[in-house]
Order: sequence, then structure tokens, then C-alpha cells
Amino acid sequence: MKSLTCTFTKESSGLKVQICFCTEIVLHSLLLSVIVKELKSVLNEMACELLRDLFHAIDDIWLKSRENGIRICKPVDRSLKTIFGEVFFHYRQAKKDGKYYRPLLEALGIDKYQRISDDLIDLVRRSALYTSYRKALKIGSHICALSTLWGAVQKEGKAYCKKRDDTVYYCLEGESPHSISSSDFAIVMMDEIWLRKRKKKGEAQKKKIDLKKIDSKKIDSKKKKREFIILSGASLTAPL
Repeated sequence: MKSLTCTFTKESSGLKVQICFCTEIVLHSLLLSVIVKELKSVLNEMACELLRDLFHAIDDIWLKSRENGIRICKPVDRSLKTIFGEVFFHYRQAKKDGKYYRPLLEALGIDKYQRISDDLIDLVRRSALYTSYRKALKIGSHICALSTLWGAVQKEGKAYCKKRDDTVYYCLEGESPHSISSSDFAIVMMDEIWLRKRKKKGEAQKKKIDLKKIDSKKIDSKKKKREFIILSGASLTAPL
């Protein structure tokens, strides 16, 4: 027996969600692993239902507070894989000034063709730090395609580069970063210092290699010149 009741109240600071649920589970064993497995299954199912109701509530709130001139086109069915499981929901597609847009997806930060939540693909992305992309997909039970994982890695890299550039800018301007925490600021700065030292070290090693190449070229040219002189002398002293 499962019962889930959600009450949503819009406040000035955000959306207040009151959750009440009642459920029963049958434990066929008192082993901790069995208890955790049963609880995980029930809580994941509840979380998927809660997310569905939450998405619909956000869409309804937008509908009540929409601006004039916005026309509702049609409801669209959608599914999204999360760490709790797959969530099935629907949203309203709107049209304004001849352009279509999806208010719910924009509020949630979900792309038009995105079918996997960022937190779920993040688990696979972190696995790719220690192994290959293909093995990381196996660890994640092939929740996405290889191109999707690669795109997620590139997206995370761009976000990090932006955070790094913002941090360096704030540091040079003598201001405190507003978008990131102090711990993030320290990590980015330490990473930037390490990268600069490594870059200088790499440039010094490259300079040494270039000097070695120049020296080897000089030695080769001197050797060839010596051989030419020897051969020329031998040809001059050779009997006719």
C-alpha cells in the first residue's frame, strides 16, 4: 500500500513543497543488504512520483502567471532518466511572437532533446576519469551513447574554463567572486598555479629539446663538411 500526497505553495523566495507519504514493506530477511535494497526500491519509486507531480505543479504555476500574448499550443509527453529511475511527465508547449518555447523545460534547465538528467550522466562522467569512455559506459549500464558522454565531458570542461576565467578576473580586479564559493575559488586558483608551473616547465623542456636539435644540426653540418673535405682531398690526391 502506497500513498503520496504533495502540496505546493508558491512563496516569494521560491516554491514550498509539503510531502506526506505512507507505505508498507515486507522484509523477508533481517539482513542489512536486504533492508537497504527494499528501502531503496520504495524510496526511488516515491521520488519518481514526486518529481512528476513537482514538474506538473511548476507547469501549472507558470500557466497561471503567464504573460499576455502567450498561446498554449499543445501538451507534450516526455520521459527523463534520473538517479531515482525514469520519470514520465507532460509539459505545455507555448508560442509567442511566432516562436515556440517550453517554459517547464527552461525552468528545469533541460534541453529540448535531453533524455538523461545531468546528475545521472555525471556518475558515468566521473567514472571516465579513471578508465576509458567505453568502460565507463559499461559501469553505468549503457545509460547513454558514447557521443552523449563525450558531449557531457566537453560541457563540464567549458563550465570549468569559465569558472577559472571568472576567478582569475576577480583576483586581478581585487574583488570577491560572487558566483562560486571560497573553496571553489581556492581550488581553481591552485589548479591555475599548477597549470602555469607545468606550462613553464614544458616550455623549458621544449627549449632544451630545440637547442639539442640545433646542436645536432650543427654537428651534422660540420660532419658533412669534414667528410666533403676528406673526399675532396682524396679525389685531388688520387692517381689519374
